[in-house]
Amino acid sequence: MKYLFWDIDGTMLLTCGASAVAMLSAIKEYYSLDHDFSFQRSLAGRTDLEILNEAVLDITGCPSAADTAALITLYENELAAVLTHYEGCLLPNVEKTLKYFADPASSYTNCLLTENIKQGAYLKLARY
Repeated sequence: MKYLFWDIDGTMLLTCGASAVAMLSAIKEYYSLDHDFSFQRSLAGRTDLEILNEAVLDITGCPSAADTAALITLYENELAAVLTHYEGCLLPNVEKTLKYFADPASSYTNCLLTENIKQGAYLKLARY
């Protein structure tokens, strides 16, 4: 058996920045920020959990599992709403490629390996 591991963002689909907008909205809401918050590092190639943990550290100076868990919940809610306003897309040939490798005669198994939290991945895949 051969395994194909797929990423979501930039490999299967584009969300046109919806994730970052949803994260920033969740952070501003949770911490009642009345100023713009910006991420200190690029979001590319980083896990959602890593990004949210870093935001907690930047704001509070102390990482907190409770704060990160609350932010994840807010992020999931924000992402569901934000995705409806973004014209992202499935990248060319993704659907055809997935169908090809999903054929029972294929010796491949498709697997999802992504930096997204589970609900975030589900929301993006369901939308596009």
